[in-house]
Amino acid sequence: MPELRRMLLIIAGCLLMTATAGARDLVLRTNPFLKPVSPDTGQAAGKQDDDKFVAEMELRATMVAGEHSQANIGGVVIGLGEEVNGYQLIEVHPRHVVLDRDGTSKEIRIANSNQGSRD
Repeated sequence: MPELRRMLLIIAGCLLMTATAGARDLVLRTNPFLKPVSPDTGQAAGKQDDDKFVAEMELRATMVAGEHSQANIGGVVIGLGEEVNGYQLIEVHPRHVVLDRDGTSKEIRIANSNQGSRD
């Protein structure tokens, strides 16, 4: 009985080695970390939708407190100089913020409410 068990272990080991030897020869055909390219424009999808992406970020609240100012953007609270979705928070105002990405500034505002703007 112990010899049968040993034979089965040897066979299982050989099968396992054969199965893993084939896995070494696998090659990825595409880079899974690249952004998808739009077939229409040939540009990376992220570049053409940049303005739309900023417009969809929801500014929920701001707290103006000098260098300690903060903003709630899409449920994420960040302070001046911190980043959200690749944009750095550079200014906080009572009802809007200014974000920067690669030297380009974007402004997002708190969604329309019953109160008038106090800026």
